[in-house]
Amino acid sequence: MNQAPLTHPAAEQGLRPDQPPDLSQLQRWFVAVMTHPESVAAGVAAANESSSIRDAAAVIRPSARCSASERLEIYHRAYRARLIDCLRDDYPALAHALGSEFTPLCRRYIASFPSASPSLNDFGRHMSKFCTVQTHDHALFHAELARLEWAVVEVIHAHDGAALSVASLATLSPESWAQSSLAPSPALRLLHTQYPVNAYYQAFREQLAPVVPVTRAENFTVVRRRAASVVREPQSLAAGALLQSLLAGESVGRGLETAAAGGMTAEQVSSCFERWIGNGYFVAHAPAG
Repeated sequence: MNQAPLTHPAAEQGLRPDQPPDLSQLQRWFVAVMTHPESVAAGVAAANESSSIRDAAAVIRPSARCSASERLEIYHRAYRARLIDCLRDDYPALAHALGSEFTPLCRRYIASFPSASPSLNDFGRHMSKFCTVQTHDHALFHAELARLEWAVVEVIHAHDGAALSVASLATLSPESWAQSSLAPSPALRLLHTQYPVNAYYQAFREQLAPVVPVTRAENFTVVRRRAASVVREPQSLAAGALLQSLLAGESVGRGLETAAAGGMTAEQVSSCFERWIGNGYFVAHAPAG
């Protein structure tokens, strides 16, 4: 947040020069007013309970066209507009799905999860959870779509890891291979959803004006970074269950039991491992126990 209006000298920054408050006190007051979910007036009233500053005019000079409160109102609106822009940037498909309801949802989100960091990279991380407790229609779909879009954000910012190679696995005995666990790439997420959110997201990216689905369709989707791009790769239910167990830290042997229970053949399992390792899903292996 730009704090230039809070810096001395008072005459240059719009502060009244007569007995200005302590700078730290003024900063806390300003933040409390700006971040109040209702209005400047409500923010001033709330901030007054813990501050000696009794009204905006005590510390903010009016301009030729705006009163002290009106000047603060500009910041108050801009603060929320910036946060809403950040959420729209992280959740463009969710914004499309919600239409005119997206901005009101963002305002409620800001009130429930106010920004607490100078960086806005993680500001939208609670959106999926927040969507699950909303009363509007399709709340679960919206929550799962938000999970997918946040996975894309996380993968973009995740660190790379040295990919596990087939050559390194060739040195393991069958017993060691079965007892090993595989570490997932930091730039990979696996989503298990009840709605076809990846299909909706893809249609949105292709500007096909997708419609929110009303029928559930359980599926797995891998979100991972490939070079400078993010790719989304659907998985079959059986393959997704196997991959989920491996990403959770289960040994390869236990994972193979999961695959057999899901009806996968040895050839299908082998094909999955070849594809996953070739695509850098894993970065290390370690003996179980």
